[in-house]
Amino acid sequence: VQPYDWAKFLHERLDTIQPHAPLDGLKNGGYKLVYTDKPTSFIKAMEGVRHGLDLTFSLGMNVTESGKTARVHWMSPAFKAGLTSGETILAVNDMTYTSDRLRHAVTDAQKDPKQDIRLVVKSGEHINAVSISYHGGLRYPHLERIDGTSDYLSAIYAPR
Repeated sequence: VQPYDWAKFLHERLDTIQPHAPLDGLKNGGYKLVYTDKPTSFIKAMEGVRHGLDLTFSLGMNVTESGKTARVHWMSPAFKAGLTSGETILAVNDMTYTSDRLRHAVTDAQKDPKQDIRLVVKSGEHINAVSISYHGGLRYPHLERIDGTSDYLSAIYAPR
């Protein structure tokens, strides 16, 4: 075994919560993680297959075409507003729910920081008004090349 402070290494990775993902591997491969308002082709394809909307990196939830919250991520803006998985969004900003209306509400809230995203949600037999205070716009992860570095990731993923 290579000499190293393995106890410290394992403790940092297994017993503590880091504020960010360990991205050194990407950086060493010649890339960095960036977020844009355009979904990747993979996210678009998955939205098509799942018939829904992926707002994982903005509101922190996935929503089906019919408005059902398929997944609400822990401590996300949607979670903090009180949403949970399995609820149905009936309305977005005083209009009946559609995926496009929810997407537009996220972009509109970015333009006007005073405007929260207002939802009417059905949970079981209960109807609730929910306000999500999020103004970061649509966010989708992308890998971007770091100029002046070697592109090791392309070499690793190249067909042999």
